[in-house]
Amino acid sequence: MEILDPFNQQAVASFVEHPSEGVWKELVVASPGRPTSVPPQRSLANLKRAADQLTAQKQDIRRSIHFQMKKLQDPTRREHVDPRDWEVMLTQQANKLNAIIQEIEAAHADKPGVAALLGEYSSEVASLLEEGRDYRSTGYKAQRPSQENVDYLWTHRKVDINLVHRRQPTASGDYVAEFSVREKHQPHVLWYAHFHYADTEVADDAYRVAHLKLAHQRFLLQKDLVRDSGANDSAVLKVIYADVTPPLDHKLFLGLLASVRQ
Repeated sequence: MEILDPFNQQAVASFVEHPSEGVWKELVVASPGRPTSVPPQRSLANLKRAADQLTAQKQDIRRSIHFQMKKLQDPTRREHVDPRDWEVMLTQQANKLNAIIQEIEAAHADKPGVAALLGEYSSEVASLLEEGRDYRSTGYKAQRPSQENVDYLWTHRKVDINLVHRRQPTASGDYVAEFSVREKHQPHVLWYAHFHYADTEVADDAYRVAHLKLAHQRFLLQKDLVRDSGANDSAVLKVIYADVTPPLDHKLFLGLLASVRQ
């Protein structure tokens, strides 16, 4: 995949998906016919120029990400976007800048002004990493829920998960415990998690089924969703079967039941 500047269509960087890891990595083409050798030590001026080039590339990558994020506004294309790619792109920029930091520390740490320069670059690394997480999180919040995406958002403190109520009887004859997934420190609910039980006596992890639902589908049953959208609507079926399974059931939700009981 090539990252193009949306204004001049020039390639900024190229990424290839790693088949075993399932992540995108920058494609670097080696120069043919040259024996490998230890690169010479770069001067501080050259390292500064390299850092400036990374900063310029960041702006191009950011514009490309913003261009791709427009797909999130289109329901027909929203689910075909992988927000993880945006974090990967900025994380790799951060890793390159971190390598420059290490090179400066190894060869130029005693020079005037270097300590302040390293502080500036370290702050930029942290900013790149956080920006990547923010872009990825924005994408996940716009898409249909999955337990893996909720886990990412919760792990990186982008959402709050709360117990709404313990097991309560439903019209279907079973019992459901309900949890909400909200924007961090905000009242807006993104999704609900429902854990269905045969009765009120079985253990918390003995649920029959657990799944995530869109907020507006909170009180709708599976048959309601199929009826309203058509039995062949695969997108709706994916929402219905956004399952919650071990070990994320405990990590994200069931642990709250235990804490409330104590």
